[in-house]
Amino acid sequence: MFQAAFPYEKRVEVLIFGQEKILSYITEIILYKTPETLSKFLFNFIEEKMFKSFRARIVHMFRMIIGIIKN
Repeated sequence: MFQAAFPYEKRVEVLIFGQEKILSYITEIILYKTPETLSKFLFNFIEEKMFKSFRARIVHMFRMIIGIIKN
């Protein structure tokens, strides 16, 4: 989708322009979101909530990194 939206020569400029918002979003997920805010179920065990939170953060970070590398 990123490739279709921006020509090759403009991609670096786009990433530079959006890097502050991208980094603040990743920071919010990593530092401020808790298992309780990321969980959709109300009656999970604490360990399950922690695992889901950790997994969600790792998956999100890998997707962001892969997206940046591909472009």
